[in-house]
Amino acid sequence: MINAINYYYNFNIDNLRNINGRYYFYHGNNKYILKEYSSYLDFNDIYKLSEFLKFRNSKFHSIVLNKNGEVCSLIDNKLYILYLININENRKVDFQDIVESEYFNVPFIKTNTSWRLLWINKVDQLEFTFRQRIINDKDILGIINYYIGLSEIAINLLKNMRRSSSSLSRIRVKEDEDLYDFYSLDNLVNDHYTRDISEYIKDVMLNFDNVDSMFDKLKKIEFREEDKKLILARVIFPTYFYDYLDNNIDDLESIKRFIPKIRVYENNLLRLIDILEIKKE
Repeated sequence: MINAINYYYNFNIDNLRNINGRYYFYHGNNKYILKEYSSYLDFNDIYKLSEFLKFRNSKFHSIVLNKNGEVCSLIDNKLYILYLININENRKVDFQDIVESEYFNVPFIKTNTSWRLLWINKVDQLEFTFRQRIINDKDILGIINYYIGLSEIAINLLKNMRRSSSSLSRIRVKEDEDLYDFYSLDNLVNDHYTRDISEYIKDVMLNFDNVDSMFDKLKKIEFREEDKKLILARVIFPTYFYDYLDNNIDDLESIKRFIPKIRVYENNLLRLIDILEIKKE
């Protein structure tokens, strides 16, 4: 990999760390990360986004073009992208990082469509998939029906709601991810700013560890009424369940791992509702 980096980017490096298939190295006074290309954006759009963020002196990583002026380099039959890292430290993402993150609209990036329509489609696809199967295990059927019901609650919360302007957001925000992931361009989408904080709240509630600390910090933030509803709806909608099924559809027995989480998650949802103090219509 060192030879490939030196060839494509005219570098002369001899220090390289491979962490989970991502390659970190220094060149001059700068730190870089080479990783497989995984963005849903095409090459032109992600580079345009990189230049847009660079102009704003953003903390997001910047794309380094290869010697051919290309966004990606073909190495061992895989496309890799090289980022210049624009932050000084790497650590786990915390609640404050999300609250203080930059949220602004990127006009040339397609705005994510209605959450409600996306969620309705996910439920329809799930129901269609399991209509094609004979499932005799009551626990598995119960879990599937439970999460369909939870999804429908979230969908109904968004009925007749219109989101305000969109902002650059993350597709997912995980409690255990680090700042290098948080400021990568791979995970970005144009969506409502509440997406990031909602996904983080959901992940913390799902893993149980730092719920009290997170709720204490959440109490200090004031949200508009419509934003409270968006946060609650997104936290209720079980994206984690659909993500898991996407990767484990042939191992339905494994979804029983969610059973111990259900009651604790429900209790935390009730706490979240109290903290948000959503007005009844």
